[in-house]
Amino acid sequence: MLLEILCEYLKLEWVYEQQSEQKNPESQPLIETSYNQLMSPPPEILTQLHQFSEEGDFDAVVAVAEQLQHSYPKSIEFTQKLIQLTEDCQIKQVRELISQALNP
Repeated sequence: MLLEILCEYLKLEWVYEQQSEQKNPESQPLIETSYNQLMSPPPEILTQLHQFSEEGDFDAVVAVAEQLQHSYPKSIEFTQKLIQLTEDCQIKQVRELISQALNP
């Protein structure tokens, strides 16, 4: 909780060191999904998510994404990725994911 607040107010982007086991690309599963492969929610929801992310209201981004998981199940991969990036304070990637979904 405290780290999320620091991340938001100080505009931090956490960088994590990869573990040595994951450095071998052949041994790790394909985690990164292309933005184009994710089923995006409707444009009006994306616009709302974009506005929240630009305002720095990442609690609202997570809340909308969680609601989408129930109301728009086709976008579950998109919403899971969005929630994970937000919880990891990957602000730049959150904004990039939303922007690429808005402008495919």
